[in-house]
Amino acid sequence: MILKYALSLLAGGLSTLSPCALPALPLIVGSAVQEHRFGIFAVVAGMITSFVSIGLFLATLGPQLGIDSDSLKKISASLLILAGFILLSTFLQAQLSKLLVRF
Repeated sequence: MILKYALSLLAGGLSTLSPCALPALPLIVGSAVQEHRFGIFAVVAGMITSFVSIGLFLATLGPQLGIDSDSLKKISASLLILAGFILLSTFLQAQLSKLLVRF
């Protein structure tokens, strides 16, 4: 059981090196270091924690909740397409910003 958690933590850490996350890393690291000298450690811990917790949630409770890999792929693709459309429009970006500021 501990080995499973350790491997999940390692996978979460390595997933930050995926090709889609690499272009954003200099911006994230730069802003984190500007805020605090230990900011990079907070960013790394946050990314590892989020990847591991989502992975463990889906691996553990996903089948019990009826979430299969095909529907997860379709939902993820739909969210990615939606995010792409929002990024294409400055109006949609502004509306999303207004909506998210409330939270």
